[in-house]
Amino acid sequence: MKSNIQQIESWFERYTRSFLTGDPERDKNYRVKIDHSQRVCAGIVELGKSMKVNENDADMAWIAGLLHDVGRFEQLSRYGTFIDFLSENHAVLGVKILREEAVLEDLDPEARDIILKAVAHHNRPKLPEDMGGKCQLCCRILRDADKLDILGNMFEVNESGDSKLEGSVAMALPDLPEISKDAYQDLVEGRIVDASHIRTRNDLKLLHMGWVYDLNFDYTLRSVKEKGYLQNIKGNLPQTEQVELVYNTVRRHLERKVSGRRSSSRKQQS
Repeated sequence: MKSNIQQIESWFERYTRSFLTGDPERDKNYRVKIDHSQRVCAGIVELGKSMKVNENDADMAWIAGLLHDVGRFEQLSRYGTFIDFLSENHAVLGVKILREEAVLEDLDPEARDIILKAVAHHNRPKLPEDMGGKCQLCCRILRDADKLDILGNMFEVNESGDSKLEGSVAMALPDLPEISKDAYQDLVEGRIVDASHIRTRNDLKLLHMGWVYDLNFDYTLRSVKEKGYLQNIKGNLPQTEQVELVYNTVRRHLERKVSGRRSSSRKQQS
């Protein structure tokens, strides 16, 4: 699959650069997605090493990581936004582009199907329960690496104060001081925030905090804890009792998952 990876990587570079105009202001949002895709690939490599994933499965996840946001480029070009509900589902659009461009045609049918499903499902609230083992693994690796990079990028933005979120979903939402009741309720009841409940930038931050409920692997969970991503999000939310309760609920969930996996690992070693 290594030769396929080189071909796919070359296609990705040609395709994404075809949207660049040479105007730094216009191009910055495209470059954000190019950089994000490459960082997700790097994250997938590290995640795969931590899990000792076999080479074939690691390669499929890497390809899915590179291509998962390919629909974002046409989305921004056509609609001028990264907001799916104001345009169209960027994952579905990405699969359509990959099929039309025959990007994966040289792969065997099973690998092609798994990668397309991983792209199609990377932004869904949860994966179908009947998804097969190899496909489920690829999807979960991609979803964890994608979330981890976004959380890390949020941390850099908030620490530096630099507005790298220009043109993103956040910039299109009203910057109001409160959090929505429905978004709050989702998190305290142990659910990821429903997309329909996001009405403000603070609600989007709650969505990101609630991603802890959908992280799959020890490497990802430990990274979120050790790098202080939840504390960072909390520090950029109103300092209210509601926010404190949400934060503590999610933090305890993270602590339980990390502790549970450590206990399981110790039992397996004993």
